[in-house]
Amino acid sequence: MAKESFRYLHAGEFHLERPLQDLIDLPDHLRASWCEAPWKAAELVFDTALLEQVDFLLLTGDLLQPAHGGPAGIAFLLEQFDRLAEAKIPIYWATGSTDHIDHWPEAIRLPDHVTRFSSDRSEIVLFKRAGHPLASLIGRSSDGRQTLRGGDFDLEPGSTFSIAVGHGEVELEALQQARIHHWALGGQHQSQRWTDASLIAHQCGSPQGRSFDEPGSHGCYLHEVDSHGKLQSQFVELDTVRYLQAKLTIDELSAIHDLRPEIARRMQRMIADHAGKMLLVRWEIELDASHLDWTTGNSMDELLQWLRAEYGHGRHPAWTVDIHWIPPQSLPAKWSQEDTILGDFLRVADAHRKENLKHLRWSATIDAETPASALWKEWLSDERPDDRSEAIGHAQLIGCELLRGQSVDLLAGLRKLGLGTSKNL
Repeated sequence: MAKESFRYLHAGEFHLERPLQDLIDLPDHLRASWCEAPWKAAELVFDTALLEQVDFLLLTGDLLQPAHGGPAGIAFLLEQFDRLAEAKIPIYWATGSTDHIDHWPEAIRLPDHVTRFSSDRSEIVLFKRAGHPLASLIGRSSDGRQTLRGGDFDLEPGSTFSIAVGHGEVELEALQQARIHHWALGGQHQSQRWTDASLIAHQCGSPQGRSFDEPGSHGCYLHEVDSHGKLQSQFVELDTVRYLQAKLTIDELSAIHDLRPEIARRMQRMIADHAGKMLLVRWEIELDASHLDWTTGNSMDELLQWLRAEYGHGRHPAWTVDIHWIPPQSLPAKWSQEDTILGDFLRVADAHRKENLKHLRWSATIDAETPASALWKEWLSDERPDDRSEAIGHAQLIGCELLRGQSVDLLAGLRKLGLGTSKNL
């Protein structure tokens, strides 16, 4: 086992070719931060390696798709590699599917201090400091398979600390069979760690989240092995833009009488908890029958505009991307019992909601919506019953508001796409 301590940084999933998503109407004053976020987070990986004076850097794949990232992406990576070369910090790179060896231009040679592992077989590299071996690295780039095989990374026990470097999904039981002290892995965008008596493994995740499917903090791992061979790991936050999902449930709403003060309190707490980050927030508000009036008229648009004006500016803004009303499972029973058009509508809607639209014929609608036929068919398929159930609930709300004589803004959703005005309708 190692008799000297050493430190290394573990990062990956830069995806420099991929912009941030889920942003339809981001304002001008936030666009620069939005565009620069993936590149800035990747640069911070190398800044951290230099600041922490690590002994080496592990990169676990999907840094850049060269054909999509273009010359600017390749030049950026080479520039960062050169920064570490000047500090004599070697880089060990296990590529993924995006940055696969075959995608890299043959004319562009990697610097000598960058070791890119083969995708055909596992390769073993011995890391030395002042001629003294400290760590045995066994790495393999992605060969197209989704799952890593523990047998590809097995090492004979030795006097050095062993590190497996790879990219792909993992089966923990298979990894436990290999004689490895630490697994440094890539292949997913959310960071994750597994630590027990038989396995120590880390998925570094991406240094910058890209959508609401990748919420929360993102960064890289800083690892230190002490003179007794014990590993200590620290997650280093690097993201400059952070996606957050906020939700108000029916039980929480029952305790308040005004929505805005509660949302303001939650927003202020999020800003404090994620200080220094640009926040992109999506609100989900779960409704019951007693709070239906909160959706009427322009209240949703007014609430959205208020949140953006109140918190969407300044040095570290919190921009509300969307407010999503989750419709109630049931509406007031007296409405469906009425001998009115509203009652007829709700009785029919309830019947179809129970059957999840299975007995409605959609062929005429799908044929009429030729440009969106594939989208319609996907939405109406049996594979998405939850989406359809929620959509039925929203349709019921709109129908109720119209039939009860309330003001309903049917174009609010279109305006988010730059539509919904007399000029383009």
